[in-house]
Amino acid sequence: MFRSALILAMFLALPPLLWAGGRVIGALQQGYGWREMDWNGDGRTSAAEFLAAADTVKEPQPDGCDLYVDMKDASVRRRLCGAGRVR
Repeated sequence: MFRSALILAMFLALPPLLWAGGRVIGALQQGYGWREMDWNGDGRTSAAEFLAAADTVKEPQPDGCDLYVDMKDASVRRRLCGAGRVR
């Protein structure tokens, strides 16, 4: 009984763990620094902001600024120019 319950629990836990792992890997592959992922500009990067980086692409602009765009709905998350620009 215990063994079958353990197998069932592992079976139910596996899809969310795979999804979360995929989100973390996607965020890490973007190559953003922790300061860049502070989408709301409050001075710290939360776990939600880190995971949001998986869906965010950086687009350099002709004026020298960087535009960070959400790939899901094409909304602008952040625009960095000049001294505020993170390198």
